[in-house]
Amino acid sequence: MAKPSHVRFNVGGKEFSTSRTTIKKFPNCLLSRMIDDPELDQTEALYVDGDPELFPFVLQYMRHGPPVALDPKISANRVIKEMVAYGLEVSRDNFEVERQTDHREAMFELARTLALGLVNKTVNESSDFKLGALLTESCRVHGGEITQHRQVCQASPSIFLGMVALELQRLQAGVRHVWITPHGMAEPDVYSVISRKIDPGTPINTHMLPSPSYPQPSTPTLPPPPPLHNAATHTHTHMPQPTAPSTLPSTAATSDNK
Repeated sequence: MAKPSHVRFNVGGKEFSTSRTTIKKFPNCLLSRMIDDPELDQTEALYVDGDPELFPFVLQYMRHGPPVALDPKISANRVIKEMVAYGLEVSRDNFEVERQTDHREAMFELARTLALGLVNKTVNESSDFKLGALLTESCRVHGGEITQHRQVCQASPSIFLGMVALELQRLQAGVRHVWITPHGMAEPDVYSVISRKIDPGTPINTHMLPSPSYPQPSTPTLPPPPPLHNAATHTHTHMPQPTAPSTLPSTAATSDNK
């Protein structure tokens, strides 16, 4: 009976599938010996006592050879130890760690698209949005080549939403004061954008409050926003200062000065 062209492995409870040809490139490794073992049921996924988070890098090495691209969050030493356990001879020279800066331009592109989607909703009012949903739409606009950066944006929400705030200030004429805050503790992925039109000469202020999903060491102390001058009454209206995330209102009061 001919052997199947594809093989399946159950690595730490997660199933992976690859071609038999890929595994047989390394005839002396553990995986190659397993698929040739007549005592193992080849119709089922072969159980491997390994780390499912690292196994994709093992397959990447077996398919394409070095260098293996590693996420910055993954230690090269961990992957090396895992591969040695499989009987693969590797060294640190076989790995290439992606730099975080590689994502920066892609994050800016996504931030610009996201800001465009918010620009008509955020002047003198509170606009609530789900970060994940808007990232999905932004990735759809840009195409598949930028989708890989979505995870980086969600893992670094303060950096990414800061970029969105800067794009909002650039896109909206006269807007010089923007807040992006968590909407509430119950839904940490929901944010509110609050922006105000103030005098063009006023310095730009961008305030980012930490998300409940990503707690910071301490709550930042924000300066009070500048007063809004009402030319008709010659009075100044002070905007309310944002408080810590645990006490944020779900919506922001709109200014009387349109």
